Formats: sequence, C-alpha cells, structure tokens
Amino acid sequence: MNTSLKAFIYLAATLGVSWLNLAAAAAATKRDDGDEPGTVMSIGDAALIFGGIPLAVSLLLMILIWAPSRGRSKSTQISNY
Repeated sequence: MNTSLKAFIYLAATLGVSWLNLAAAAAATKRDDGDEPGTVMSIGDAALIFGGIPLAVSLLLMILIWAPSRGRSKSTQISNY
C-alpha cells in the first residue's frame, strides 16, 4: 500500500468516526419526558474541576515522591558492580 492510500484511508476513517459522534450528539438533543437538565456550569467552575483538581493531585504526588529523596546524602563513590 502506498503512503497516499494509507493517508486517505486514515482520513476517511477519522471523518467517519467524527460524523458518527456528531450524529449521536444531534440525536441526544431530543428531550424525553421527565428530563430535567441541570444548571449550566460556568467557565471558572469547569477550569477548577477539570484543571485545578488534576493539577493539585499531580503536585501532591510530585511532592510525595520528591520529598523522601531530599533527606538522603548524595554518594560520590562509583560502584563497580
């Protein structure tokens, strides 16, 4: 298979999946009986939930991994294993 055919197949598959996702989203806009949508999330709330919490967890893990190594003395000898 040549490169241009592979690129065309990849592009067609990507566009096909994208259109399937759009069709599913369009079908989901129909409201059913008893459907009670919640309030709209603000940009600040979304940034804190989807950005702030993962960043805080990552920083906490980084500190928990980095902190124990601060107490160790650095070895200057080269081992001959």
